[in-house]
This record gives sequence, C-alpha cells and structure tokens, in this order.
Amino acid sequence: MLFDLEELLQKPQNQDVEASEFRVIASRMLRQQTLYRDDWNSRPTYDFLLRFRLYFSDLFDALGLDLVISERDLTITLKPRESQARARLSLDETVLLLSLRAAFEQGVASFDVGDHGEVRITSMELLERYEATTGRARPAWPRVRDILKEFKRRRFIALEEEFPEESGIQIVVRPSIRELTGEGYLARIDEFLAARSGTEDETPPAGSAANDEDASQSTSLDDDEVARSEGRQ
Repeated sequence: MLFDLEELLQKPQNQDVEASEFRVIASRMLRQQTLYRDDWNSRPTYDFLLRFRLYFSDLFDALGLDLVISERDLTITLKPRESQARARLSLDETVLLLSLRAAFEQGVASFDVGDHGEVRITSMELLERYEATTGRARPAWPRVRDILKEFKRRRFIALEEEFPEESGIQIVVRPSIRELTGEGYLARIDEFLAARSGTEDETPPAGSAANDEDASQSTSLDDDEVARSEGRQ
C-alpha cells in the first residue's frame, strides 16, 4: 500500500495532497467507523474519501473491511465482513445494538423518519424493547449511558437532550446502522440468546466494528490532529 500511495502522489493531478492526509483520514475512519458528509467538520474528509475511493477501498480491504459509500444518504461506512471475526461485545451491548436496528426499521416502515432518514427513539423505549427481547432486567442506567456514548462515537447514533429520569435520552438512529448490523438482525438476537444460555462473557454475532482495544491499536492519532489535517484541506 505504501508503493501504491507513492505512485498516487506522483500523478500531476494529485500534487495538492500529502501522504499525511491519507494517514489521518484512514485513522479517523478506523476510529469513527461511520462518516456523514453533513456532520460538523466532515465534508472535507468525505470529499477526500470519494476522490480517492479506490485507494481507500484497497487499503481497508487488506484489513478485512468494506468501504461502503452511500451517495443517497451521504454516508461512508466501514463494514466488517461476515467472514471476519466478530467484535467482542457483551450481551447488553449486542442486544441494544440490534434493538436500535429494529427500532430504526420500525420507524422506516411507519414513515416516521426525519429529513436525513433518521429515526428517533427514547432510551426508555429502547430499554423496554431490551427487556421484552431478553426477558432480563434492563442494565443499570450508567452502563446504558456508557454504551450509548460508544455508539455515538461510531456515529451511527446521535444523542439529543436528556429528559427526566422516566424518559432518559432522545436517541437519533441513523441509516448507517443497517451497514453495521447486517441482515437477519432479529433472528441473530434469538440465536445469540439461545447460544449464550445466561453467560455474558462470550463473543456474540453482532456485525459491529472493532472494539475499543482494536480501535486503540488501529490509530495513534487524536481528534486534534484530525481537525488540524482537515483544516488544511
């Protein structure tokens, strides 16, 4: 890939870019997993990825990831292949993730979507769905908040204002959740719960990206460096 990048940079039409920009943007995608063009400070990265989509597709392909570009939704997502090892997620993370997907599909089916294809649900509604799906007590709220913040980092949900205790937080479920959960998501909840038999320490079949440990190994760049690079574009 280093040879491919060097060859790419030698082309006359690419004299306006530097190798460091490719490194920063690849690191951002590995950490963030989902990119929306209209999010704050995201358009330069989105346009850069579109411009060099072949290079980045080959780069992520070597890591077992598919670069999925939806010009309809103005999103770019890194999608783990089904053949790759699943991310290590706990039971509560997995069921919350797939429940968010179910809520999204329900909103789409009822035409209850926003201008950008998003569906809104409260955390209380999500936890009620969790209890109905698993037959277990919902996780403690601090744990749920941490999980939602991690999902927000990956950009397939956004969190709006926090409501009083009985309502929790308003969650904006974004279309890219389809790429992260794959098809057959409801069946996979049933299969996972049957296989777990009450254990919460094994790897569930959730089509999510790398966990925090993997993400920390994938990138050594921080948000400030990403912002500085985008400011130069």
